[in-house]
Amino acid sequence: MRICLLCQALSDSPHRNLCPGCEADLPWINSQCRGCGLPLPPDADQLHCGECLATATPFSQAITPLYYRKPLSQLINGFKHQHRLIAGELLGQLLAQEIRDHYVDHTLPEAIIPVPLYWQRFLWRGYNQSAVLGKQLSKELQLPCLTRHVKRLHKTPRQQGLSREERLCNLKNAFRIQAKITFTRLALLDDVVTTGSTARELAKVLLKAGATEVHLWAIARTPP
Repeated sequence: MRICLLCQALSDSPHRNLCPGCEADLPWINSQCRGCGLPLPPDADQLHCGECLATATPFSQAITPLYYRKPLSQLINGFKHQHRLIAGELLGQLLAQEIRDHYVDHTLPEAIIPVPLYWQRFLWRGYNQSAVLGKQLSKELQLPCLTRHVKRLHKTPRQQGLSREERLCNLKNAFRIQAKITFTRLALLDDVVTTGSTARELAKVLLKAGATEVHLWAIARTPP
């Protein structure tokens, strides 16, 4: 028997620290853009948002199944800022299930690339939360997780609230491939997608280095 990480009640699940009631309370996104994960209106008749229709997206698929808001944000913040790795395990399990459901009729990517942290932030936090998630998904999905193949070259400020030009300037030459990637169909993994600028820039670097497909995976998307 496990304990729910949100309400501390007993969980019926032998595998997850989450009770059925709290799982039902999670802010699931019912319909989202296949190119960036942005939520779409329930009655939308297209598969992509206006931005992805206007500007080609670098992503072949995007899976961001939840909104970044309570109670999910409590789990993510505990995992990301309070060293609650047990919350990261639960988040990885939830994301892995969504990925399995999404790819039931499609082929999974060949490898996972977690978004790297700048070295100063890594030392301050003690771990890269995306890499921890990547290792969880590697175990769940039986895919290799490549944590040393991409390097973040400089610290980038928060992208939210900046203009498109400012975001592009912040991210220019922010990433470098530092080890040969032999796989061509890649899943780019982050914990939360806010503006999507960081993921887009890194996806372009991977495509330029020889990837034929980049899929975007994240636990959550910040509400627009």
